[in-house]
Amino acid sequence: MNSFKECVKLDEDQVHAFSYSSMAYCALQTNDFKSSVEFSKNGVYDIWNLSNGGQAYYNLGDFDAAINNFNKVLELDANNKWAHHEKGKALFSLKKYEEADKCFSKVVELDSNYKWAYQERGKTKVELKKYSDAIDDFTKVIDLDPNYKWAYKEKGDLLFLMDKFELSKDVYLKAFEIDEDYCLKCSISINLAIIQHLNKNFEEADGLYKRCKQFYINKKNLVLYYNEILCSKKLNSALTSENELYEKGLKEVLIEALITRGKIEHYKPNGDFDELYSINDLSKAIEIDPSAYLAYFYRSKIYLNSHYDSYSFENGINDLEACLKIERYVPALIKLSSLSNDESLKIDLITEAIKIDSKNSLAWQYYGDYLFKSEKYKEALESYIESNSIDSDGWILKRIADCYINLMDSKKAIDFLSRAIIDINWKEEWHYDLAQLYLKSNKIDLAKETIFNAIKIEGYEKYFDTLEVILKAKFHPENYPKLSKDFDNYFKKVNLSKYYSYDDKISEYEYLSSYEKTITADEETIFTVMNFFNDDTLNKIIENGNKITIQQLIDNPSINIPEEIINEYEKANEMEINFYYYLNIKKVVNENQTLIHKEHGELEGCFRLYTFNDVFRKHTSFNAEEAKTLINNENWEVSYSLDDYDSPRISYSSIDKPELLNIICNTDEDGEDYEEVEETVIIIHKGNEYDLNEFITPLNDLNFEELYNLKKSEVEGVLFKVEVNDGDSEIEYTKENIQSFDSIKF
Repeated sequence: MNSFKECVKLDEDQVHAFSYSSMAYCALQTNDFKSSVEFSKNGVYDIWNLSNGGQAYYNLGDFDAAINNFNKVLELDANNKWAHHEKGKALFSLKKYEEADKCFSKVVELDSNYKWAYQERGKTKVELKKYSDAIDDFTKVIDLDPNYKWAYKEKGDLLFLMDKFELSKDVYLKAFEIDEDYCLKCSISINLAIIQHLNKNFEEADGLYKRCKQFYINKKNLVLYYNEILCSKKLNSALTSENELYEKGLKEVLIEALITRGKIEHYKPNGDFDELYSINDLSKAIEIDPSAYLAYFYRSKIYLNSHYDSYSFENGINDLEACLKIERYVPALIKLSSLSNDESLKIDLITEAIKIDSKNSLAWQYYGDYLFKSEKYKEALESYIESNSIDSDGWILKRIADCYINLMDSKKAIDFLSRAIIDINWKEEWHYDLAQLYLKSNKIDLAKETIFNAIKIEGYEKYFDTLEVILKAKFHPENYPKLSKDFDNYFKKVNLSKYYSYDDKISEYEYLSSYEKTITADEETIFTVMNFFNDDTLNKIIENGNKITIQQLIDNPSINIPEEIINEYEKANEMEINFYYYLNIKKVVNENQTLIHKEHGELEGCFRLYTFNDVFRKHTSFNAEEAKTLINNENWEVSYSLDDYDSPRISYSSIDKPELLNIICNTDEDGEDYEEVEETVIIIHKGNEYDLNEFITPLNDLNFEELYNLKKSEVEGVLFKVEVNDGDSEIEYTKENIQSFDSIKF
């Protein structure tokens, strides 16, 4: 789109018009139909641009304008099937079914395999009540595309409309095989359930009704509720339309269906509550039967919901009282008791509810609430325990815990409050109360863990005050004087709560970035004892903190640091120990000075003696135990490789020059030279020409065990320098201070 707009700026000729055509297409593809129409007006007068404009008009609901565009396309190409098809859809939307039928028939004439034309013509035939022709069209679509689910729906719905239920059932079942989810969200599933219902297949029908109700698109279908109730009563007089419900429906079932639909929350297209929809249903039920007490009760709940625009306390109370005049309905008694300001009336209503239904857990709970408010904790506890025995959940368990707190029984209070939090763990106040109980019971670790749970949910200031008390109880000032002072400064100087900010306090990160400079690795610090830091603070510390701080955070099991960050940190701070040796490789010949080659065996007549002087060997270790072993063995054997230099070729003429000087180099891990050594080769040779590499057996780089066990008769080595790199610094030890190697901390 932006590129085409740029074209318009740069060129005012035909390219300009083409760009507008392209912009019209882009706008159409992004559902910006208004812009598509405007761009199309300035575009090229051709089939593509006119078609895009017509499509945009159609999507805007301007069907006459759409038809005008498609007519222009047909002036340019009288046999453009797509234009005939889209024009037919626009005519259909204007309910000009005869003209639409002609358009779709023209498409079929132009392309007998164009399934969409048969589909749209079939729908048009239905409106023209030419049912047989419509069935033929839908059947043709299925023949062309056996998986075209929309054709099965239209054909099945038409057969259902014609009361040909068995034929309709077969079509619907095939659609279910193709796309079950689609069927459950449209008329297929409800109609199929009705067919099963009429055939007295109550179990199958009931299952389908219930599955349909899972989708919001079906929640306003009164037929669904009505038939489901009939099905539960094993009555097979299912109805197919809402009009039939009012004309032929059973009065008591219709009322129940209206109440069932009315008590459900409905929503408008914009997502707002549509409580008037429910109010209308419940009012209709009352209109049909003024003694429908459940309709009064559920309507009162809507009026008493302050989230609704129709909130009215007065109307809600009136409906509750109207309900109770008809029936002493226990939920209405409970609700009215909770709203009454008359304490005596509250007790009378709730005790009446319990008398009517002694197994109503909510009634016992409300009764306990009234007693608790009156500080009758023992009586309230009995009521709560009765409620809990009927139906246990976190709310009633918390009420029981509150009673035990007031009765000074901390052990039972902890038990019930812990169980309540298991069921409902998002109530930060409950965690706070439990932390207080643990603290009073001297269970400091549990108190610490629990108060952090409260802070993670909501960081209120009083929670941090309690945390300070708990930490000082765990790390007593007498045993941890510095840490205790750290706590004083931390809680005094830092803005910890997101709900409170003081000008004389600083951010958590600002304080901790200064604090970390005062700590050592072997002491308890704020970083080792805290269970929780602000996410932003933790991220900044990990990114900018010093080595001691980050290591303490990693070692703190309560701080959740991502594994990838830990791995990256450990890799960056991995200790590397490099050992440097002075080597003297004396000889690799037998006593008779006859070379024994490991692969070729003895090569007769070939004698050689060679030595290496001033050769340096570097061995690197990342293992602390291995490093200590190497350090404690100053003089022992190491390996040396002859692989990394070009050997001179030796010929008979070399006898005249028995000493050949060759410069060889050790290389580091990147292949760069780091030490030059001199090699003196003394040769006694006679015979054919040989490659030196065939005779010298390389002493390849060995692993630790091989290195440690190498025989002194082959190579002598002296450790003369050790470098220790711990990620932050590099320390060098030489032969002169070799005794201090043992002091290295790994």
